[in-house]
This record gives sequence, C-alpha cells and structure tokens, in this order.
Amino acid sequence: MERPSKAIRREKSEEAKIQLNLNQQKLVDTELRNAQLRRENLLMEKQILELKLLYWKEKNRL
Repeated sequence: MERPSKAIRREKSEEAKIQLNLNQQKLVDTELRNAQLRRENLLMEKQILELKLLYWKEKNRL
C-alpha cells in the first residue's frame, strides 16, 4: 500500500503539471493575439504608406 505522503506528492505533481499546461496554453494564446495585432498594425501601416504615395504622386502631377 502507498504511503500517504507519497500519494500527496503525486497529487501535487499532477496539479503542477496541469498548472504548467494551463500557463503554456495562456502563453500560446497571448502570442497568437500578439501576432494578430502585429499583422493588423502592419496592414494599417501599409495603407498609410499607400495613401502617402498617392498624395505625393498627385502633388507632383499638378
């Protein structure tokens, strides 16, 4: 039969593994959200640069 202290250690170890998995999932979710925000930011910067280019083309045409 297993000693109670060993069972408690095993239970704590399982809880630690579960917590680690949750933390890793949070990290992955956060990194994914960060990547999505960076992508949106780059698309907005691209739009701004395209508008500036149109402005300067039009200005130089006149």
